[in-house]
Amino acid sequence: MSKIYLVVTEHLPRRTTRDDLIRTPGYVVLAGDPSRPSVHFFEALEPAFIYGRAARMSYQCSGYSIHQATHELVFNRATHRDQERIYYNNQRDFAEADAATEAKLVRRFADRLDHTSSHWPG
Repeated sequence: MSKIYLVVTEHLPRRTTRDDLIRTPGYVVLAGDPSRPSVHFFEALEPAFIYGRAARMSYQCSGYSIHQATHELVFNRATHRDQERIYYNNQRDFAEADAATEAKLVRRFADRLDHTSSHWPG
């Protein structure tokens, strides 16, 4: 993949799986410089939250946000390449959680962490 296109929308595309199109619902973390953020997609809120909080603790990250999103991978027949888009709704920022919600997300992440796999058990 080369470039990820970000699309802000009120209505997220639904999950789709075809030979030429895959859409997966989840959450996007936008970290760092808001004009050129680092973009990371997760299927679940817990790992997205942990990633965003950890990124913010680094010297290179001035801020972050987490939004409900849909990741899209579509095959472009003209170029014969996959194109990657992330549609996200910026009306709610899940990074702005209160202390009790933060604690629940961290606990759920730790409780479901599988040290033998890089995948989230969902």
